[in-house]
Amino acid sequence: MQPAALRVVKFLGQGGFGAVLQVKVHGKTLALKRLVNTNKRSRRIWDAFAAEVMVHQLMADHPAFPNVHAVFKGPGFLYVAMDCGVASFATIGRMSLRNALFYSGQLVLALHALHKRGVVHLDIKPENLLVGADGNLLVIDFGLARKLDSQPVDPSKFPTWNSVRLARTDRFPLLWVGPQNPHKDDVVCGTLQYMCPQIHFGLAYSFGADLWALGVVMHEWITGEMPDIYEVEGRNIHAWRASPKYWYSPVDRSFFAQIFCVDDPGRFAHYQELKAHRIWQPPNRSWDWNSLEKRQHCPPFSPG
Repeated sequence: MQPAALRVVKFLGQGGFGAVLQVKVHGKTLALKRLVNTNKRSRRIWDAFAAEVMVHQLMADHPAFPNVHAVFKGPGFLYVAMDCGVASFATIGRMSLRNALFYSGQLVLALHALHKRGVVHLDIKPENLLVGADGNLLVIDFGLARKLDSQPVDPSKFPTWNSVRLARTDRFPLLWVGPQNPHKDDVVCGTLQYMCPQIHFGLAYSFGADLWALGVVMHEWITGEMPDIYEVEGRNIHAWRASPKYWYSPVDRSFFAQIFCVDDPGRFAHYQELKAHRIWQPPNRSWDWNSLEKRQHCPPFSPG
């Protein structure tokens, strides 16, 4: 793909490191992520660019992650050209419970696939979630993503981690920082309203950081409101309380209390436990996890 062949159609959005444009090339509509590459910010921009390309390469075989068609450098800019969604979830807001759980389920599966390959997204929010051309969910914007498993691990020093890794079940990877989890980081980044308490307080975190953001997104989709998160006095942690603006079923209350819990054993221990929660059971959904993962179920929104 030659950069000169790209024809800009419209501006799609602005991010911390640059802009996203809708372009056409050879009759195909793509999204072009353009990162400003100046000397003053070149290292940060390059890290974001490298993270973006790294995740797209790792997830190229997964349908929840857009295909990349070109990566190139121009005067003062770095570019990534990828598949373009038809709508942003930032413009959709509250949905019916069934629709909200359908897309939340697709997000659960996308995050689990990402985490199994060692990557934590760290900026999950509606602006970074799209409705694809087939009506299914797409995850985008990996400029803040971190690869937590880039260093070799001695299995003998982490027997629990090694046993769940070998079992290849939904208990892998380990979500939380602990003596049996070799994968953690402490870089502070993300969007404040979706940031887990560990990042907020500069503490070490692991893949579970994305679960907090998942909970915030789900709360928005189900209730139309941001969750009411308050700081527990003297404990440097946050917790959730039900908003009087929305009627929560006992199942809703149980789910949000658990996904916004930062203490063990109240929080979700692993993906198997998360997927087994009653919020996903009928009559709230008409799909099963296997068909959802294979994208065999018809999505609730029509493209466009």
